[in-house]
Amino acid sequence: MSQTNSAILLVDDEVEVCWALDRILQKIGCTSLRAYSGRDALAMAQKADFDLVLVDARLPDQDGIDVVRALRERWPRLRAILISGGFVEDDPRIQRWVQEGQILGFISKPFSIARVRSMVQQALARPAAAPASRRGAMAPRP
Repeated sequence: MSQTNSAILLVDDEVEVCWALDRILQKIGCTSLRAYSGRDALAMAQKADFDLVLVDARLPDQDGIDVVRALRERWPRLRAILISGGFVEDDPRIQRWVQEGQILGFISKPFSIARVRSMVQQALARPAAAPASRRGAMAPRP
């Protein structure tokens, strides 16, 4: 899949992180919607479909991996990338989640523009296990 017109859900409780990710994604032709908690992400997922989710590992209301699992109940083949300032890429849990297919990759904070672009482009290039339907337009950004 080309990243142009790809819909990405950004889930992070830090407004500045979502803002920065949104700007990076706009430059590669993606559209994003922001959620600042796991609960907000799950509510947004009821209204729009996404090609990819970038989710913080630690949210105020739940762990990011739990958000991914909940989203997968609705879309079993949703692609996901985990972001965190508290985990490291060689953490055994991160490695296990990648091996299990829970996440496609990991981006540590602070992140570089090049790393985000590369990870997103790689994730979108991988075929989803099933095509995502497009029920409607994404909701406006908060």
